[in-house]
Amino acid sequence: MASRFERIFEQKERAEGVRFCPLANSLFYEINLVLNEEVNSEHLDSARKKFAVVQSISAFEIVIRSLIRDLIDLNDEIRLRAVPVFHDVKFNYETVVDIGSNRISLGDIAAYGSNISSVEAGIEKLETLWGFSFDEGLKQVQEHGHISDFDKKSIFKSVRELFSWRHIIVHENPNSISVSLDEVMVHCRECESLSEAVTVISGIYLWKDWGKNQSQMNIEANERYSQITQDIECTISELRGHCTEGTLEWFDKTIAAWYALRDSAAELSAEQARGGSAESHYRSLEGIAMSNQFVESLQRFTQIIVHDR
Repeated sequence: MASRFERIFEQKERAEGVRFCPLANSLFYEINLVLNEEVNSEHLDSARKKFAVVQSISAFEIVIRSLIRDLIDLNDEIRLRAVPVFHDVKFNYETVVDIGSNRISLGDIAAYGSNISSVEAGIEKLETLWGFSFDEGLKQVQEHGHISDFDKKSIFKSVRELFSWRHIIVHENPNSISVSLDEVMVHCRECESLSEAVTVISGIYLWKDWGKNQSQMNIEANERYSQITQDIECTISELRGHCTEGTLEWFDKTIAAWYALRDSAAELSAEQARGGSAESHYRSLEGIAMSNQFVESLQRFTQIIVHDR
């Protein structure tokens, strides 16, 4: 039988490199697609409700666990505050050895060893790591313009309902949820709002540009994207001048394929906030990341085209 630690490590492996934006956002996106599908039938509506409830709570838990991990692994100040979060986590020699070898972090153990059985349980753990209450954090992010309308009482009630329905679906009778599909839709969207709020509040610690509003972040990301694109275009132009007749055709095909890949990846990333104020931010950040990788390829091309001639 796998030890508790091995189960934690398996969860870490599955979630390696995963943070809130790419994974939980994609879950909420799938939920919205299913809920908004213009096909009506009693059976389909029942399936939609069960899918949306379970997926929403899964996404919420992913958010909480990811933030617990990232915050604890951020610095010693937060790790000292994290003692209560580790209350239920048991350490053994095997765990200590693997922490020492960087196979697993304290944040991983706390995140995947924590019991998040309710909205209050998740928020309480984050409040411990933040060093301030949810209400205080919400006030800060609202003052910086990161969150506008947020009805805490209504949103927390919705997420409690989702936890309750999820328990019934998974552990009791999945066909006994008597609420309407419209009501489930409202609750799922409020769960998404809470997930976004705790992520933004955690950004006080995690994001270097947290104090900036979304418009400023969009402008700066777009400027960085434009600059690195110009630098790449200059390098490409210089390399084309060194190409032989035989290599030029393949070089041009490679560059065209890369541009298509980068632009497609950027649009895929933008889907996380399609129609929202952060859409261009996601597009630019993915374009920057892809461009940074391609700069390494251009360095290799320089070796092949210029130095090995």
